[in-house]
Amino acid sequence: MAIQIDERFLSRSQSEGESRSAELVFLARATAGENELEVKWAVINYAPLVYDGMVAQGANLDQINATMYEVAVQYGERKRLEIGDVEITFDTTGATQHVTQSKATVGNYASPGVTPPDFRGAIGVTKKTVEGVDIPARAWKWNERHVVPELAVNDGYRHVLGLLTGTVNNVPFRGKAPGEVLFLGSTDSPRDQDKREVLFQFAFSPNAYNLQIGDIVVPFKRGWDYLWVRYADDEDGDAKMPVKRPLSVHIEQVHDYTNFAQLGIGL
Repeated sequence: MAIQIDERFLSRSQSEGESRSAELVFLARATAGENELEVKWAVINYAPLVYDGMVAQGANLDQINATMYEVAVQYGERKRLEIGDVEITFDTTGATQHVTQSKATVGNYASPGVTPPDFRGAIGVTKKTVEGVDIPARAWKWNERHVVPELAVNDGYRHVLGLLTGTVNNVPFRGKAPGEVLFLGSTDSPRDQDKREVLFQFAFSPNAYNLQIGDIVVPFKRGWDYLWVRYADDEDGDAKMPVKRPLSVHIEQVHDYTNFAQLGIGL
């Protein structure tokens, strides 16, 4: 797909008042036979999600000729949340993980006449240790903003939220298996006289099965348990040099496990 998109000259219009709104107009040319729906979604993905504090809420498309389209993207104020409403946002960036074992060794190379040692997937091996490497982690966070009655957020409920912070689900939650969701905590703020807005923050890390670490197979690891590897000095007979080899793998539970039904927002 090759759709050329440019914002039209003098495209921006805006109205102020109780219901603020704005519109940005784009010209899009379909260069590879794309249809109008493909053009419209290409422009929606190209346009800014937020403009002057307003969020994109829709788009209108007009066809100018066989390949040229005009697409107007409308912006408006965020929806006003009422009791029972939920707003969800997510973030899959920023998490890192320190690993000392690779998933597979792609190649070992050495000078002519020298046999490269086989470290069984250990990364950054030195005489004294296995240094490992930091990589992006397969974990993501999401927030849920709930509007609840003022009376529901009492001292008892705040106490429960405090006790559950830093715990992991022991029953399925939001379609994810036990062990995969970490409750990071919550904050609240007044919304109107009789309402409060409570923000719940969660992080997801998938359970893992049949992990291969050197010659060791780990049948199962829960998402938020901590795995570490103990290495031992060994010798590679072919390379005739000392190496570090995984000797044992250990999985530690570092969080309490609780039932997230106590949050009062459903499972």
